[in-house]
Amino acid sequence: MMSEDGAAFGLTVAYLRCALDIGVIDVAAVIQWADATLATLQHPPYALIELALMSRSSREEVMWQLLQVTTPAMAEDEMLPYVLSVAHSRLLGDPTFGRRLAEGIYRLWARSGYDLPGTLQACGYFDDAYSLADSGVHGHAEVIDRELFEFTQHFAGLDWQTLKAP
Repeated sequence: MMSEDGAAFGLTVAYLRCALDIGVIDVAAVIQWADATLATLQHPPYALIELALMSRSSREEVMWQLLQVTTPAMAEDEMLPYVLSVAHSRLLGDPTFGRRLAEGIYRLWARSGYDLPGTLQACGYFDDAYSLADSGVHGHAEVIDRELFEFTQHFAGLDWQTLKAP
């Protein structure tokens, strides 16, 4: 990995935090990024060194440590469409990923005060829909899988790595 300037570093942290938060990546992927980044820097920040040593830490601890590395260049709701693009690719290969994704985007939606902009407002639907289907009250999980896939398809092709930091 090439050394990143400060703005690109902030975009990467924004992506990693959002993707880790909703379950598109795991702690190991963040640690791998930290290790690769450390290898490119002559004088890495201490917070990045600490992050690289957090392989046994929880998702929440790693998300907090990413904030110690640098300030994210974008808010979660701004980065979310790009993360959903990656999620769409994961759903192509693993439809069972949908339930975990639904839980993750629900958490983000709730933290936003149940108010995400535009098409992202649907993030609050899927976790509840799976719960209703599981309890036999309404719908079927396979239908929710398809709806989640179609929802993420709206974001397919977005690439956070092409973004320019504000």
